[in-house]
Amino acid sequence: METARLLAERGHRVELMEADERAGGAFRLATGLRQYPDYGPFLHWLNGELVRHGVRVRTGTPVDADLLTTRNDDAVVLATGARGRLPAVLSPPGAGRRSAVHVREWLRSGQEAHQCVIWGADREGVATADHMAAFGARVVLIGSQSSFAPEVGRRAKIITVPRLEDHPHVRIVLDAALTAVDEQRVKVSTVMGERWIDAPGPLIVSQGNVADTRLLDACRRRGVRAQAFAVGTAAGDGASLRRSLASAAQTAEAVHAALRARPLPTGSSTYS
Repeated sequence: METARLLAERGHRVELMEADERAGGAFRLATGLRQYPDYGPFLHWLNGELVRHGVRVRTGTPVDADLLTTRNDDAVVLATGARGRLPAVLSPPGAGRRSAVHVREWLRSGQEAHQCVIWGADREGVATADHMAAFGARVVLIGSQSSFAPEVGRRAKIITVPRLEDHPHVRIVLDAALTAVDEQRVKVSTVMGERWIDAPGPLIVSQGNVADTRLLDACRRRGVRAQAFAVGTAAGDGASLRRSLASAAQTAEAVHAALRARPLPTGSSTYS
């Protein structure tokens, strides 16, 4: 969305296409979490800017390489985000006995739980644990990390970490491997050895993400006419709002430069 805004601001004709019914992707999911109170107003501002700059926004419109081969765009920006590492690949013994879902799919579903296990103390796992605990859930947070969300700076978690540590219904097990699961418990391995702990409810997996390059790869295989650019997490550079905005600015500049270098009328289309 930010790339679309920047390109439209520079005079390009931009169309943004979104498979979901609302634009925003994973960022929109994060606006519902307690840890990110500023995200909602920023997304609202972005939507207003797209309208102001005349960006055509088409939601409920999946994009694939077949569609792109039928169009006459000068450039296409792929903001396809990232895919969570699949529970089927990571599941410890017994995980099939209970519901297991990636954290982004859990947030997207809008489900609620009175009790849950969050497997992963990365940025997304910590934010989800904090949010669910705030709404009354009993949370067991298990992470291989030695500290909360080590991939983000201290200031980004200065409120969240003490809130989790002091919450009476949050159990935290760090520096731990999840080695087995049954219907009501999980087995963890730490420097103190292995032990079973009570941990009922859905198993919410937050074990990192990988850039979703499937559409970019398909465009290259199909020989889509428009030059393709990846942005944000799709380019492996969107782990925080600051980095996402920097990626959007860099991508917009790259698209603008590429279009100016072509002996064609200026124009571009952006897809999210």
